[in-house]
Amino acid sequence: MICHKRQSIYFFVLAGVFLWWLLLWAPQLLVSLSFLDDLCLKYVYKFFSPVCHQFDSRSLHIETIKFSVCARCTGIYNGFLIGLLLLPFLKKYEINRTKLWLILSVIPIIIDVGFSVFTLYESTNLLRIGTGLFFGVVSSFLLYKYLEDAILNFLLSLQTSQGKIYGSKT
Repeated sequence: MICHKRQSIYFFVLAGVFLWWLLLWAPQLLVSLSFLDDLCLKYVYKFFSPVCHQFDSRSLHIETIKFSVCARCTGIYNGFLIGLLLLPFLKKYEINRTKLWLILSVIPIIIDVGFSVFTLYESTNLLRIGTGLFFGVVSSFLLYKYLEDAILNFLLSLQTSQGKIYGSKT
């Protein structure tokens, strides 16, 4: 039963991450489907503004249409999705989920940002995507287990509370 629940949770999380990933492509999709007007594009960018600075010079563009988030965030979200897609194939290997890996994966971002802020060096979007991809893949490996456990505990608490309400045995 737990195995089936874990599989369902995996696909639920994967679907949510995939929908988030699709929103990254929303401006390009809306333009290609001719559903774009300035108001619609403004809402897509506004949706992502709390999680990304969206600087034009640090964002990817297809033709003249800017992605919903900057290059580094694009890398992070793509990496997270790639990591989730790889998880079932890596289940046979014990993934070391120590926080050290998360720290190690953020070091390239810190170095890149640090050099950009404190020197004349200006990072490239390719480097931003690369550091974001690495962080996204590692964070998906680390965070998925915690997310899965939280959802399982939530479902268990719902099942327990429903059993108390309806008098059924759990």
